[in-house]
Amino acid sequence: MATEPSRFPGASVLAEARRLPEGTARGFVTFLRDEQTHFFLLTVVLGAGAGGVALGVRWLSAVVTHLTFGEWGGDIPQAVRHAPWFLRLLGPAFGGVVAGLLVQRAVRRAGSGGISGIMEAVTLRHGFMSIRRALWLALGSVAALATGGSIGREGPVTGVSAALGSRLGRWFGLTEVRMRVLVAAGAGAGFAAVYNTPIAGTLFVLEVVAGSFSTDLIGPTVVAAVVATVLVRVVVWEGPIYDVPEFILRTPQE
Repeated sequence: MATEPSRFPGASVLAEARRLPEGTARGFVTFLRDEQTHFFLLTVVLGAGAGGVALGVRWLSAVVTHLTFGEWGGDIPQAVRHAPWFLRLLGPAFGGVVAGLLVQRAVRRAGSGGISGIMEAVTLRHGFMSIRRALWLALGSVAALATGGSIGREGPVTGVSAALGSRLGRWFGLTEVRMRVLVAAGAGAGFAAVYNTPIAGTLFVLEVVAGSFSTDLIGPTVVAAVVATVLVRVVVWEGPIYDVPEFILRTPQE
Protein backbone atom coordinates (compact mmCIF):
# COMPACT_ATOMS: atom_id res chain seq x y z
CA MET A 1 0.00 0.00 0.00
CA ALA A 2 1.53 3.31 -1.10
CA THR A 3 1.97 6.00 1.49
CA GLU A 4 1.99 9.72 0.94
CA PRO A 5 5.59 10.98 0.76
CA SER A 6 6.60 13.20 3.64
CA ARG A 7 7.12 16.86 2.88
CA PHE A 8 9.62 17.15 5.71
CA PRO A 9 13.24 17.12 4.35
CA GLY A 10 14.51 14.97 7.21
CA ALA A 11 12.08 12.12 6.62
CA SER A 12 14.85 9.50 6.59
CA VAL A 13 16.18 10.79 9.90
CA LEU A 14 12.71 10.62 11.41
CA ALA A 15 12.32 7.02 10.23
CA GLU A 16 15.47 6.10 12.16
CA ALA A 17 14.21 8.04 15.18
CA ARG A 18 11.21 5.72 15.42
CA ARG A 19 13.50 2.98 16.68
CA LEU A 20 14.33 5.05 19.76
CA PRO A 21 12.26 4.79 22.94
CA GLU A 22 8.92 6.51 22.57
CA GLY A 23 9.69 9.53 24.73
CA THR A 24 13.15 10.06 23.24
CA ALA A 25 11.88 9.73 19.67
CA ARG A 26 9.08 12.22 20.28
CA GLY A 27 11.51 14.72 21.75
CA PHE A 28 13.98 14.26 18.88
CA VAL A 29 11.26 14.77 16.27
CA THR A 30 10.03 17.87 18.07
CA PHE A 31 13.59 19.21 18.13
CA LEU A 32 14.00 18.72 14.38
CA ARG A 33 10.66 20.32 13.58
CA ASP A 34 11.19 23.30 15.86
CA GLU A 35 11.57 26.66 14.11
CA GLN A 36 14.27 27.75 16.55
CA THR A 37 16.31 24.67 15.61
CA HIS A 38 16.10 25.54 11.92
CA PHE A 39 17.26 29.10 12.64
CA PHE A 40 20.12 27.82 14.80
CA LEU A 41 21.29 25.53 11.99
CA LEU A 42 21.03 28.45 9.58
CA THR A 43 23.38 30.51 11.76
CA VAL A 44 25.85 27.61 11.71
CA VAL A 45 25.71 27.60 7.90
CA LEU A 46 26.19 31.38 7.91
CA GLY A 47 29.24 31.08 10.15
CA ALA A 48 30.76 28.44 7.88
CA GLY A 49 30.05 30.67 4.88
CA ALA A 50 31.72 33.66 6.57
CA GLY A 51 34.77 31.53 7.33
CA GLY A 52 34.87 30.42 3.70
CA VAL A 53 34.70 34.05 2.58
CA ALA A 54 37.62 34.95 4.85
CA LEU A 55 39.69 32.09 3.47
CA GLY A 56 38.76 33.03 -0.09
CA VAL A 57 39.83 36.65 0.40
CA ARG A 58 43.15 35.51 1.89
CA TRP A 59 43.80 33.18 -1.04
CA LEU A 60 42.75 35.70 -3.71
CA SER A 61 44.90 38.43 -2.14
CA ALA A 62 47.93 36.10 -2.19
CA VAL A 63 47.28 35.26 -5.85
CA VAL A 64 47.01 38.93 -6.89
CA THR A 65 50.17 39.82 -4.93
CA HIS A 66 52.01 36.98 -6.64
CA LEU A 67 50.84 38.04 -10.10
CA THR A 68 51.75 41.67 -9.44
CA PHE A 69 55.09 41.42 -7.65
CA GLY A 70 56.15 37.82 -8.27
CA GLU A 71 56.22 36.96 -4.55
CA TRP A 72 54.02 34.18 -3.18
CA GLY A 73 52.61 34.16 0.32
CA GLY A 74 50.66 37.39 0.58
CA ASP A 75 53.35 39.30 2.53
CA ILE A 76 53.06 42.60 0.67
CA PRO A 77 55.98 44.47 2.31
CA GLN A 78 58.33 41.58 1.54
CA ALA A 79 56.97 41.29 -2.00
CA VAL A 80 57.48 45.00 -2.66
CA ARG A 81 60.95 44.91 -1.12
CA HIS A 82 62.06 42.22 -3.56
CA ALA A 83 60.28 43.66 -6.61
CA PRO A 84 61.95 45.81 -9.32
CA TRP A 85 61.56 49.56 -8.99
CA PHE A 86 59.06 49.85 -11.83
CA LEU A 87 56.75 47.30 -10.19
CA ARG A 88 56.92 49.27 -6.93
CA LEU A 89 55.71 52.29 -8.89
CA LEU A 90 53.21 50.72 -11.29
CA GLY A 91 51.84 47.92 -9.09
CA PRO A 92 49.95 50.05 -6.55
CA ALA A 93 48.84 52.45 -9.29
CA PHE A 94 47.44 49.61 -11.39
CA GLY A 95 45.72 48.09 -8.37
CA GLY A 96 44.17 51.45 -7.54
CA VAL A 97 42.79 51.85 -11.06
CA VAL A 98 41.29 48.33 -11.04
CA ALA A 99 39.81 48.90 -7.58
CA GLY A 100 38.28 52.18 -8.71
CA LEU A 101 36.64 50.59 -11.73
CA LEU A 102 35.21 47.72 -9.69
CA VAL A 103 33.89 50.02 -6.98
CA GLN A 104 32.40 52.33 -9.61
CA ARG A 105 30.52 49.36 -11.03
CA ALA A 106 29.29 48.44 -7.56
CA VAL A 107 28.08 51.90 -6.52
CA ARG A 108 25.74 52.16 -9.48
CA ARG A 109 23.27 50.40 -7.22
CA ALA A 110 21.62 52.35 -4.42
CA GLY A 111 22.88 52.19 -0.88
CA SER A 112 26.12 52.70 0.98
CA GLY A 113 29.02 50.32 1.23
CA GLY A 114 31.17 49.12 4.09
CA ILE A 115 30.04 49.16 7.70
CA SER A 116 27.63 52.03 7.06
CA GLY A 117 25.88 49.91 4.41
CA ILE A 118 25.50 47.03 6.87
CA MET A 119 24.09 49.39 9.50
CA GLU A 120 21.60 50.74 6.95
CA ALA A 121 20.53 47.22 6.03
CA VAL A 122 19.93 46.33 9.69
CA THR A 123 18.14 49.52 10.72
CA LEU A 124 16.55 50.95 7.55
CA ARG A 125 16.42 48.44 4.67
CA HIS A 126 14.64 45.55 6.43
CA GLY A 127 17.76 43.38 6.35
CA PHE A 128 18.20 43.58 2.57
CA MET A 129 21.71 43.56 1.08
CA SER A 130 22.75 42.76 -2.48
CA ILE A 131 25.23 39.88 -2.58
CA ARG A 132 26.29 40.88 -6.09
CA ARG A 133 27.09 44.42 -5.03
CA ALA A 134 29.00 43.15 -1.98
CA LEU A 135 31.09 40.88 -4.20
CA TRP A 136 32.01 43.73 -6.58
CA LEU A 137 33.04 45.88 -3.61
CA ALA A 138 35.05 42.98 -2.18
CA LEU A 139 36.91 42.44 -5.44
CA GLY A 140 37.77 46.13 -5.56
CA SER A 141 39.08 45.99 -2.00
CA VAL A 142 41.18 42.91 -2.77
CA ALA A 143 42.66 44.59 -5.86
CA ALA A 144 43.78 47.55 -3.75
CA LEU A 145 44.86 45.49 -0.75
CA ALA A 146 46.95 42.95 -2.67
CA THR A 147 48.88 45.64 -4.56
CA GLY A 148 49.86 47.68 -1.52
CA GLY A 149 46.77 49.74 -0.72
CA SER A 150 46.37 50.79 2.92
CA ILE A 151 43.19 48.86 3.63
CA GLY A 152 42.45 45.65 5.50
CA ARG A 153 40.68 42.36 4.85
CA GLU A 154 37.91 43.06 7.33
CA GLY A 155 35.99 45.30 4.93
CA PRO A 156 35.36 42.83 2.08
CA VAL A 157 34.93 39.83 4.38
CA THR A 158 32.45 41.59 6.65
CA GLY A 159 30.46 43.01 3.73
CA VAL A 160 30.13 39.74 1.84
CA SER A 161 29.32 37.78 5.02
CA ALA A 162 26.56 40.22 5.95
CA ALA A 163 25.15 40.06 2.42
CA LEU A 164 25.29 36.26 2.62
CA GLY A 165 23.13 36.43 5.75
CA SER A 166 20.63 38.58 3.87
CA ARG A 167 20.56 36.15 0.96
CA LEU A 168 20.02 33.14 3.24
CA GLY A 169 17.16 34.96 4.94
CA ARG A 170 15.45 35.58 1.59
CA TRP A 171 16.03 32.03 0.39
CA PHE A 172 14.35 30.56 3.46
CA GLY A 173 11.61 33.17 3.64
CA LEU A 174 12.47 34.43 7.12
CA THR A 175 10.70 37.30 8.82
CA GLU A 176 12.11 40.81 8.68
CA VAL A 177 13.32 40.58 12.27
CA ARG A 178 15.31 37.43 11.60
CA MET A 179 16.63 38.85 8.34
CA ARG A 180 18.12 41.73 10.33
CA VAL A 181 19.60 39.28 12.84
CA LEU A 182 21.26 37.22 10.10
CA VAL A 183 22.78 40.31 8.48
CA ALA A 184 24.21 41.43 11.82
CA ALA A 185 25.41 37.90 12.67
CA GLY A 186 27.08 37.62 9.26
CA ALA A 187 28.94 40.87 9.86
CA GLY A 188 30.11 39.64 13.26
CA ALA A 189 31.20 36.29 11.82
CA GLY A 190 33.20 37.98 9.07
CA PHE A 191 34.88 40.33 11.54
CA ALA A 192 35.70 37.43 13.86
CA ALA A 193 37.09 35.28 11.04
CA VAL A 194 39.49 38.01 9.92
CA TYR A 195 40.83 38.95 13.35
CA ASN A 196 40.49 35.57 15.11
CA THR A 197 38.31 37.27 17.72
CA PRO A 198 34.83 35.74 18.13
CA ILE A 199 34.11 37.72 21.30
CA ALA A 200 35.21 41.03 19.76
CA GLY A 201 33.21 40.20 16.63
CA THR A 202 30.10 39.70 18.71
CA LEU A 203 30.62 42.93 20.65
CA PHE A 204 31.29 44.77 17.40
CA VAL A 205 27.87 43.76 16.11
CA LEU A 206 26.05 44.49 19.36
CA GLU A 207 27.63 47.90 19.93
CA VAL A 208 28.27 49.27 16.43
CA VAL A 209 26.14 47.51 13.82
CA ALA A 210 22.90 46.85 15.70
CA GLY A 211 23.30 49.06 18.75
CA SER A 212 21.37 46.52 20.81
CA PHE A 213 22.19 43.84 23.38
CA SER A 214 19.01 41.88 22.73
CA THR A 215 19.20 38.20 23.62
CA ASP A 216 17.66 37.37 20.24
CA LEU A 217 20.75 38.91 18.63
CA ILE A 218 23.47 37.72 20.98
CA GLY A 219 22.91 33.97 20.49
CA PRO A 220 22.98 33.81 16.67
CA THR A 221 25.92 36.22 16.50
CA VAL A 222 27.98 34.17 18.95
CA VAL A 223 27.26 30.93 17.08
CA ALA A 224 28.14 32.37 13.67
CA ALA A 225 31.28 34.11 14.97
CA VAL A 226 32.60 30.98 16.70
CA VAL A 227 31.93 28.72 13.71
CA ALA A 228 33.66 31.15 11.33
CA THR A 229 36.69 31.52 13.60
CA VAL A 230 37.06 27.78 14.15
CA LEU A 231 36.89 27.11 10.39
CA VAL A 232 39.63 29.64 9.63
CA ARG A 233 41.79 28.35 12.45
CA VAL A 234 41.43 24.75 11.30
CA VAL A 235 42.51 25.62 7.75
CA VAL A 236 45.16 28.25 8.47
CA TRP A 237 46.23 27.39 12.02
CA GLU A 238 48.63 30.18 12.80
CA GLY A 239 49.36 32.36 15.79
CA PRO A 240 48.29 35.97 16.33
CA ILE A 241 47.46 37.83 13.15
CA TYR A 242 49.94 40.56 14.08
CA ASP A 243 53.47 39.56 15.08
CA VAL A 244 54.75 41.77 17.90
CA PRO A 245 58.52 42.21 17.58
CA GLU A 246 60.71 41.73 20.62
CA PHE A 247 61.43 45.02 22.36
CA ILE A 248 64.57 45.42 24.45
CA LEU A 249 65.70 48.47 26.39
CA ARG A 250 69.42 48.71 25.58
CA THR A 251 70.26 51.94 27.39
CA PRO A 252 68.84 53.85 30.39
CA GLN A 253 67.99 56.73 28.02
CA GLU A 254 65.52 54.49 26.17
